[in-house]
Amino acid sequence: MLIFSYASRGYEGELIKVETDLRRGMPGFDIVGLPDSAVRESRERVRAALRNSGFPFPRERVLVNLAPAGIKKEGASLDLAIALSILMKSAKIKVSDDDRIMVLGELELSGRIRSVKGASGAVASGISQGIDSFIIPSALGEGANDEFMYMGKHKVYAVPDVKTAASMLYSLIEGKDEVDIFAQKIQPGSGGGTQTGLKPGYPDFFDMQGMNSVKRAMVIAAAGRHHVLIFGPPGGGKSMASNRFPGILPNLNDEQALQVSRIHSFSEKSGWSFTGNLSGMPPVITPHHSIKKEQLIGGGTKLQPGDVSLAHNGLLILDEAAEFNPSVIRSLRTAIENRRVEFIHKGKRVWYPASFQLLLLMNPCPCGRLGQEQTRCMCRPLEIHRFWKRIGSPLLDRISIRVPAVPEDLSIQPDGAGLTTDEMRLQVIKARQVQQKRFSGKLYTVNGEIPAEHISSFCTLSGFLQGLLNEIVCKSYFSARAVHSILRIARTSADVEGSADIQEKHLLEAVELRKYGDGDFFWKSLY
Repeated sequence: MLIFSYASRGYEGELIKVETDLRRGMPGFDIVGLPDSAVRESRERVRAALRNSGFPFPRERVLVNLAPAGIKKEGASLDLAIALSILMKSAKIKVSDDDRIMVLGELELSGRIRSVKGASGAVASGISQGIDSFIIPSALGEGANDEFMYMGKHKVYAVPDVKTAASMLYSLIEGKDEVDIFAQKIQPGSGGGTQTGLKPGYPDFFDMQGMNSVKRAMVIAAAGRHHVLIFGPPGGGKSMASNRFPGILPNLNDEQALQVSRIHSFSEKSGWSFTGNLSGMPPVITPHHSIKKEQLIGGGTKLQPGDVSLAHNGLLILDEAAEFNPSVIRSLRTAIENRRVEFIHKGKRVWYPASFQLLLLMNPCPCGRLGQEQTRCMCRPLEIHRFWKRIGSPLLDRISIRVPAVPEDLSIQPDGAGLTTDEMRLQVIKARQVQQKRFSGKLYTVNGEIPAEHISSFCTLSGFLQGLLNEIVCKSYFSARAVHSILRIARTSADVEGSADIQEKHLLEAVELRKYGDGDFFWKSLY
C-alpha cells in the first residue's frame, strides 16, 4: 500500500507520495523532496510521537522522500503520513502498489494528532485522483466531520492518535474493514437540506410592504441566477432586500456542496460548514469596502481562495459598491466572465472556481439624496457621472438586472403585495426545475449562464417580438451584451410564470429590468 499526503495548490492541489528507506549506517533521520522548515522539524515530532506511542524508532538510517521532488512541501500535515510510512517500512510488511491511502495529520509529542486545515479539500482531491481510503485527524472540531457528508462510499477514518492510525493502516493492508474502537468511520450523509420552508437566519420578505418591483426583480434574479444591482437613496429598502434575498435561493445539490466544502476547507477565514438542516444553504459572502484585491480575488503567498471563490455556488454581496477601490471592484469582471480565477505561482497555473451570483448595492449619487422627494440633491451631473464611473462600464455591462429601490406609497397595494419568502422561494424552485430539464446534459443549468452562442436556441422570439426588440434596441442604444441579458431575463420571467414561450409581457419586463445604466449614469430618467 502506497502512502500519500496532500499539498494545497489552489483547487486541485498535489498528491505527495511518502516513501521511506532504511539502510545500515550511523542512526539518522533525513527528509528530502524540497521540505520547508515545518516539514524538516517533523523529524523530531515523529521520533517523539512514535516513542511515546509505544513504537520503537528504527536504529537504522532513515531516509524519507516526498515526491514529486520539484514541489515545495509546506506545513505540518505530512507528520502522520511520515510516521506511518516509517512504521510500515520497519515492520517489513509487503504491500501492493495497487492500493493507495491518503494520510493527513500533525503530530503532538505525546502521539496525539492535531487537526489540519484543508482536510475536506484534500479528501475530495484524493477521491478525484483515484484514492478511496483516507486516515484523517478526529480532532476536527465540533461538527467538522459533517464536511465529508458528500464523499460517497469511500473509506474515511478519523483517528485521535498514532497508535489508532497504525491499527487502521494494518487493517487496511490486510484487506479488513474493521474499525478500531478509538477510530471513527465517517459515513456519507444525505445533503441538500429542505427545499421549502423559511431558511433560519434570514428575515421574511413579507416585512417589506410595498416595493413589489424589487421583490419581483429578486425572484427573477434568484430563478435565473442573474447578477443584480439595486440602487436608490438611503431608506429606499436596498439593505432590507439584500438581507432577505439569500432566503429565496435554492439549496445546493450534493455536487455543489462538495465543491463549496472543498474551497472553504482551504481558507483560513472561512466560517461556512455543513451543519444540521443548514447543510444545503449556499454561502453568502459580504466583504467590507476596504477589502484589498488579493483578499477579494485570492492568491498571495499562501494561494488562499478569495471572497469570489468562497462565494462559489452562492452569493457575493457588495454593499456601498461605489466605496470600493475602483481597481478592486473592476477585477470582478474576469471572474464573472470565466467563472474561475487563475494565478501563476512559481511557473505553474493555479486556479479556484468562482461561479457566484453578484448583488451590488449603492446610492444613486455621492450625497445619496438623488431620488428623495423631501430633499434636494446638490451633486453636479459630472460628479454623479464620476461616481458611477467607479464601478466601470465593463463590469456594469455584465450586471443583467438593475432595479431602483424607491420608497413606494404603502396605501396602494398592487397585485403580489405581501408575498412571503416561502412563496417567493417556491416560485424560484419551480423555475429552477424547469431550467434543469431544459439544460439537461449541458455544462450550465440556469438561464443566467446561457452562452451567447446558445441564446438563439433557448430564448426564441416570435416575429412580432423580434421586431419589437429591434425597435427598443434602436431607441435605447443597448449593447450586444445587453440584448443577450434581456433575452435571458425574458426566458426566466417566462419560466417563473410557467410559460413555455416568451410573451410580450416577459420581454417588456426584461427591458424594464435592464434599461438603467447604459449611457445614463445619473438616472435622470427616473426622477
